[in-house]
Amino acid sequence: TMIYKNYSFTIPQEKQVRVIIDTDAKNEADDQYAIVQALLSPKLDNVGFIAAHFGKQKGSMERSYSELEKIFDLMGFDKEGMLYHGAESALQDEFTPQYSEGARFIIEEALKDDKRPLYVLFLGSITDLASAYLLEPRIAKRLTAVWIGGGPYPVGGDEYNLWNDIHA
Repeated sequence: TMIYKNYSFTIPQEKQVRVIIDTDAKNEADDQYAIVQALLSPKLDNVGFIAAHFGKQKGSMERSYSELEKIFDLMGFDKEGMLYHGAESALQDEFTPQYSEGARFIIEEALKDDKRPLYVLFLGSITDLASAYLLEPRIAKRLTAVWIGGGPYPVGGDEYNLWNDIHA
């Protein structure tokens, strides 16, 4: 885990939240800002970052993973145990998960004996969340998923992240 502590104050552990960020970081420039903000927040215990696929492009997840590595390197942060490969593509249907270390990591972290809440933030498709849930339905009550997708609230609608994996 990683909690940025280079401030003149600290956040009590009971006030911290565990966070996983699932990101299509190489898709466009907005995710990099969100990643850096999360890494520099003393309230967030960043437990891991998952690279997401995007745009139905072959190799896009690997490009997102490389972008995460670049961000960590530029910030001088240790990548060991922090970066995970997500699904390489969208779900083929609503019942078959994409096995990935990212989906397994979500399950592992959700089932951990930790009283602090777990938030999983999705800055792209929700393939890894759907896969994790299909692999282990018990996680549903053990995390809060926050997704920037699906169109304007409360009615929803067409939106890029939604169309990257409509089955998820």
